[in-house]
Amino acid sequence: MKQIPDKFDVVVVGGNLVGATFALDLASRCPYLKVAILEQHPINIPAYSSTPSTPQTYLSDTYASSTSVFDSRIYAIAPYNIAYLERLGVSGLDNNQKVATINNMLVYGDVNSSISFERQLGQQLFLAKNLEGSYLLKQVYTKLADLDNVNIIHDGLNDVKIHDSYAELFGNLGVYHTQLVVAADGANSFVRSGVGLGGSNIQRIDYNQVGVVANFACELFHNNTAYQWFLGDSVLAYLPLPNNHISIVWACSDSTDKLQLSDIAFTDQVVMATEARLGKLKLITKATSYPLGLSLVQKVYTNRVVLIGDAAHTIHPLAGQGLNLGFADVQVLAAILSGVQKYQIGEIGLLAKYNNLRLPEVRKMQMMCHALQRLFGVDSKVFRGIRNVGLNLIDSLPIIKKQLIKQSCMLGTIIN
Repeated sequence: MKQIPDKFDVVVVGGNLVGATFALDLASRCPYLKVAILEQHPINIPAYSSTPSTPQTYLSDTYASSTSVFDSRIYAIAPYNIAYLERLGVSGLDNNQKVATINNMLVYGDVNSSISFERQLGQQLFLAKNLEGSYLLKQVYTKLADLDNVNIIHDGLNDVKIHDSYAELFGNLGVYHTQLVVAADGANSFVRSGVGLGGSNIQRIDYNQVGVVANFACELFHNNTAYQWFLGDSVLAYLPLPNNHISIVWACSDSTDKLQLSDIAFTDQVVMATEARLGKLKLITKATSYPLGLSLVQKVYTNRVVLIGDAAHTIHPLAGQGLNLGFADVQVLAAILSGVQKYQIGEIGLLAKYNNLRLPEVRKMQMMCHALQRLFGVDSKVFRGIRNVGLNLIDSLPIIKKQLIKQSCMLGTIIN
């Protein structure tokens, strides 16, 4: 049995997209650092073909006989983060069998109100790229396998103890010593709670909603357009996928009813809510759900510990910025740590710098999404009028729309 090392410069707790990408970035920049990813369960990554296929062009065949299977969790990755991943050497982001682009977006408010965004207006190649979480994770781990200074350890975490000059992580298989713990272990972070960054350090807002996600084949072409409907008590989004499929995210309060429906009844609800915008739909991935809430972490570091991704912030999915914010965390923290000497890794001044750079940017996006959720979640005649006027006014002002597109596509200034 191979002996597991127990001393590292940096241990990343959590081996999903944000944690794995941080390990890849830091270890690539600093080959002299020993980096570990501590993940309780082996990451389940399906096998994918690396050869792009020619998209199907016969719509009726695509809809009627679709056998494509996609993850229930699809991510919309902003252009600046696609460019970042490509700089890290992550490949396959142009695979037209697994990756779709968003070139346009249509947002519908109440009756007779809408706004459209086109990539040409913002002078962008695309507004975002949509891809499966497991596919992107496979691409990141494929690149990680090229690095000699990264260890991937499958072990549970039972306790964290912080000392002045190092931290101890107590697992089932051993005790791991490190200068710095990077917590990428999600919204219910064990590390965050264990080192005193939970409790009063977090303000939580429960939206009393869940995000229902599912994938469909479409009767009509989606034309690489994303759609979003504000439906009073819920928000429903269509995200384009390859070969004329879509992924939906339906933020709503009655998920139990939706998940208990038959496939046909659930599909009928989706089609009815969107007035059959893409014609008939065929469910290809069963609906699942996850809770929606906002976590406002007041401080994302303490001695020898720093938070990234959902451990540091959660956000309403209506703008699709959760993973994008996590990747921005990764870039800023990796840039800061790669600019110092090995013995300085974990110094509290560096972690405070990261906190001061990221927290204001994260808070802006959190508050924007929160305000939109509250504005469109109020079902009253007065608010409906305000929403309608606001959407139509912005839609009539190309200069404002252009700025909104650029902000969305270039969110998060990165230190290089």
